[in-house]
Amino acid sequence: MAFMGRCLGGGVDEVQVALAFVARRAGRSAMDEAAWAHVMSLELGWMAPAEARALVARAVQAGLLRGEAGLWALAFDAKSVTIPRGFRPSAATQAATQVPAAAAAEDPFVAWLGRVAASTGRGQDEVLADVARLQDESRGLLHAEAALLRVAHMAGLDVRDAAAAALTRLVAESPAR
Repeated sequence: MAFMGRCLGGGVDEVQVALAFVARRAGRSAMDEAAWAHVMSLELGWMAPAEARALVARAVQAGLLRGEAGLWALAFDAKSVTIPRGFRPSAATQAATQVPAAAAAEDPFVAWLGRVAASTGRGQDEVLADVARLQDESRGLLHAEAALLRVAHMAGLDVRDAAAAALTRLVAESPAR
């Protein structure tokens, strides 16, 4: 298993602890990439969604997550990992998942998160809390990008073009039935 983050001792690194924490919080050890990223970014506020997806990709490359029936499953037992009280990935581990500015500009979620925060004068964590609240109210049926665009609309931003583009992307990404 490749070293990916700051070692917490006993051969366990922060990424492994983060994945174990997320799995325990979600109550399952196998999820799709979006679910892993959702918990790390929107529920826990550890990092931006694009950074959370980058962390999932690194975990897959390192063998901490393995493909299983269209989901990414932990390649280790989450119960065997000790999670320190108040755990949060360090700045070094988060920096290793930083998405280059050009890539972040290509991520519509990151771009709209910045726009909403700038237009409202609120922090991105506050905007993400609104997104998570909307998703909770919809019992998880509302995609994070759709929830963010709803927050942007409620803040007075014109989201018509972005909503149409998001719908096109989501339909293209959804599994065929």
